[in-house]
Amino acid sequence: MGARKLYEEKILDLIKNIPEEELPKVVSLIERIKEEQTKKYLAAIKEGRGKYKDALSPLEEFMKRKQEEKLLDR
Repeated sequence: MGARKLYEEKILDLIKNIPEEELPKVVSLIERIKEEQTKKYLAAIKEGRGKYKDALSPLEEFMKRKQEEKLLDR
């Protein structure tokens, strides 16, 4: 059994023993963790944007080489 499945089962088991009035706190904590993960994910995407803006894509490099070859063939 995978680690995630074990954690999910443990969480479900622990929730069974939490008083009903405390459950909103559990939901809030899980939502906060999810929001933090989303923020980290978006920050990583934002950091990566523009990082290679000066680099040519493989297709662009190929097209540039082909154009240079055509000029040499003339």
